Amino acid sequence: MRKVSVFVVALVLSTVLSWSIAFAIPGLPAMYKMKFEDFEWISPTVIGPGQDLANGVEDNWGIFKVTSIIDRLATTTTWSDGGGGYQITGIFYNIDIDDVDPKGAGFTINSTNRIIQPQLDLYIQKAGEPGYTSFSPTGGPAARTGLNTYPTVTDGTLLVSARFMPGILPVAFVAPYADVAPFDPLDTVINLDIDGLTSPFTGDGAGYLDVIPGSGAWASYMDTDSFKLFLDSNNDGVPDMPVSRDMFFEFDIRPHPDTGLPNWEWIANSEDPVIGYAVPEPCTLLLLGTGLIGLGRYGRKKLTK
Repeated sequence: MRKVSVFVVALVLSTVLSWSIAFAIPGLPAMYKMKFEDFEWISPTVIGPGQDLANGVEDNWGIFKVTSIIDRLATTTTWSDGGGGYQITGIFYNIDIDDVDPKGAGFTINSTNRIIQPQLDLYIQKAGEPGYTSFSPTGGPAARTGLNTYPTVTDGTLLVSARFMPGILPVAFVAPYADVAPFDPLDTVINLDIDGLTSPFTGDGAGYLDVIPGSGAWASYMDTDSFKLFLDSNNDGVPDMPVSRDMFFEFDIRPHPDTGLPNWEWIANSEDPVIGYAVPEPCTLLLLGTGLIGLGRYGRKKLTK
């Protein structure tokens, strides 16, 4: 009886410990959704239909804060901003707008990685630790200190870096303007539709991300190639080239409500989720294995008796 109790206790302890780890440090469920809210700068010179840009100059960048991590399978929130004293923040940059083209009552905007590679970096900080700074966008775009650095956003530990990659546009789309090249599925990384009937404007967009291997503590867990896609490699309307992506993101966009205030010159504000699939963390696998070993030994004891 005493031996059985040891294994039962071991199983209970492993379960409790796994719970404590999950709640102490933000973790990734096997099927995760990360909700965010961001603050964006968009170059005012690129907003207008009929433009063929893709000139290798950054037209859009921004900072954001993750507000929650959701288990999509269990439909439960596994972490919310501030849980365990942590905050997760990020920066995206090098968004090069390719085309702005009319669509219905509004217009569609496509961004490209043809010349420069757009990227997203995710950071984590814990309150009370040396160097901790609470997320703050109040410095506006002018507070940016480098291509991929912004105070209170990139001061923590890098969790993962990911590249915006083609996939959202499976086949070529020919714009009605003669001087605008077709939207190329092999380099279109973000598709954004703006509704011109709303005041102020509103819109929604989507795209895919690929994890940069070894870029941070979460890189190996998020690098899963879970989204299997086909792209039109010959511009003949037939998606024939298989590609895999790690994450899918979508967002709603609107003018930033505080645009115009001193030192708060963000052009737009967007929100909503990034979704993906995670490889189980080693500590989770170890704890699960410990519990299964305990159950296995307990079962063998019962069979022996």
